[in-house]
Amino acid sequence: APSLIIEKDRTRIWYKQDQEFNQPKSAIHLHLLVPPDNMNPERSSLHYLFAESIKNQLNDTLYFAQLAGLELQLTAHARGIDISVFGFSNRQSLFLNYVIAALGKPTTSKSDFNRLKSELIRRWRNEEKALPYQVMINQLPSLFVRPQWSSSELASALELVDFDQFTQFSQQYLWDTKIEGLIHGNYLPQYAIKLSAIIEHGLQARRTGRNVSDSVMRIMA
Repeated sequence: APSLIIEKDRTRIWYKQDQEFNQPKSAIHLHLLVPPDNMNPERSSLHYLFAESIKNQLNDTLYFAQLAGLELQLTAHARGIDISVFGFSNRQSLFLNYVIAALGKPTTSKSDFNRLKSELIRRWRNEEKALPYQVMINQLPSLFVRPQWSSSELASALELVDFDQFTQFSQQYLWDTKIEGLIHGNYLPQYAIKLSAIIEHGLQARRTGRNVSDSVMRIMA
């Protein structure tokens, strides 16, 4: 079973070493969770838009990361955003540094905001026209995560959001988040503890607006 290696007021990170496949690969999963009482259709729709904007901001980085054998999954849900980094262990911390930096300093332009917002609303509206079994699949998360809103409710809420609201939300996103994480793979325990501390330090610094030293964030690279 995974072991808890960091437990603080707003951060818990678990670790499990791979003892089966013995490959130089690992997976880092981070759940950035917000209190459920802070959620409503508008804020939930902003989570989805923020996730899309971060992927857009990291587009060039993601290309080179894939060439280096790394993969990022960044998805939004009703309680926040999930981040997963897969691939070769020796470059994961460097790659994760770019992801954390983007979360702390989003740089979405107004034109990108308008484009991503339109794409997201169109996707949600199209889900309403899907076949019944597809609608049922899309509604499955509501059985496991509360609160939850329909695609129609999210689209209607996002239509009312302007660029200034999104910018404020993006800049303050990390302020109220709690971190739940899991490191799994070929990291040694002491290495995983050091990586967990770097993740916690990096996200905490971004919350408070402090600059994060590249030497600190890249010590694992």
